[in-house]
Amino acid sequence: MDGTLEENRAAAMLAQKNGKGVIVFDGPLTRVGGNGFDPVFGEGITEIHLPNTVERIGNQAFIFSRFTSFRAPDNLKSVGFGIFAFNNELKRLYGKCATADEKFLVLDGELIAYAAASLPKDGTLVVPNGVKSLPQQLFRAQTKIKDV
Repeated sequence: MDGTLEENRAAAMLAQKNGKGVIVFDGPLTRVGGNGFDPVFGEGITEIHLPNTVERIGNQAFIFSRFTSFRAPDNLKSVGFGIFAFNNELKRLYGKCATADEKFLVLDGELIAYAAASLPKDGTLVVPNGVKSLPQQLFRAQTKIKDV
């Protein structure tokens, strides 16, 4: 294994699901490929623990996931679009590039993720200061958002 979680469910099986909906990687990993956790494998996963060695996360890597929290690895350098597409369960984003309120991940001025479950009831999303761009599919399937 070259430190990459490739774009298929079989590679994702290298991780150990601990029976509580949490996946922990215990080996070297530098990249999570796109669509690494499809709807079948991703079902029931509420949290993933990526090692700090991860530098890149591919497009829609956690699409359809039901994560309630996510920690951005310390060495994260690039993130593809829509990494949490179709996830309305996220409540907490923390680690590298997380905002102080743990609701957003901002990397090099780009808003790469937000905690959809923490949206106010009126559906207003207030973009944090310093954000210069919004990637494609950031709000994919987010019907709760009424105003940005």
